Amino acid sequence: MRVGVLGGGQLGWMTILEGRKLGFEFFVADDMPHSPARKVADSCFDYGQIDEFVRLCDVITYEFEHIPEEVLEKTAPLTFPSVEILKLKKEQGGREAVSEKKGLSRPYFYRSLQRGFRTKGRAFEPSCSGKGGSFGV
Repeated sequence: MRVGVLGGGQLGWMTILEGRKLGFEFFVADDMPHSPARKVADSCFDYGQIDEFVRLCDVITYEFEHIPEEVLEKTAPLTFPSVEILKLKKEQGGREAVSEKKGLSRPYFYRSLQRGFRTKGRAFEPSCSGKGGSFGV
């Protein structure tokens, strides 16, 4: 089986190393020439070569959420988890709506358009974490 990985970071690198034990062949699509997953992939593609990447893959997955929309459009039919799931992951509000609909517990969050971790007139405690939307915006 030929597995395509969108993004070439450490998670992609680890996925490839473990997947090789199952006999899979791995292709990586990423625009960073020195990314970790590129070093262990069977073949590597820039996002400009995405059509060839898709043609060679049996299934495609992603190793992080910051993948250009035009790449996702071309890979969507083979991508698992689906591109729709990835879009929910990108936006905190989408995850919140799904969690509430399914009755799942979720952490509380505040949306702030300001830089830093001050919102609603108070500073967050050190135990908080921040999450940006698409590409950290």
